[in-house]
Amino acid sequence: MLAPTPAPAGAVFSVRTAHNTFLGYDRNTRTLISCRLDQFGSEYGLVLAWVAPTLQHAAFLYAADDHSVPVVVEGGPLGATIIPLRMGRSPDDPVLVSFASPVTGMFACAAPPTDAGEPRWVAWSSR
Repeated sequence: MLAPTPAPAGAVFSVRTAHNTFLGYDRNTRTLISCRLDQFGSEYGLVLAWVAPTLQHAAFLYAADDHSVPVVVEGGPLGATIIPLRMGRSPDDPVLVSFASPVTGMFACAAPPTDAGEPRWVAWSSR
């Protein structure tokens, strides 16, 4: 399921959150979520990030299994098949990144799973 996806020159990554979950989308609502790896399947699909070699401070999110699916960020505009984001890297650890809207500057924040382990949404936040 996590096999590399062919892409134009650049790198494709799955995105692990600070809650040790991964970015995905709810197949019914098409909302961007964070969930455990074992939850991907019929209800939830994996979202990947593509980083171009010439745009090291940008990432483009998309549904891994169906590139035509418009994914929605909670509290944002209508869904898009590709979500462009500004990407900041930690100077201490370059694999730690943050994503922000290139238009509003708001950060994409993944909510932790519920107490029962259910996936939660990713939404825009000013913090």
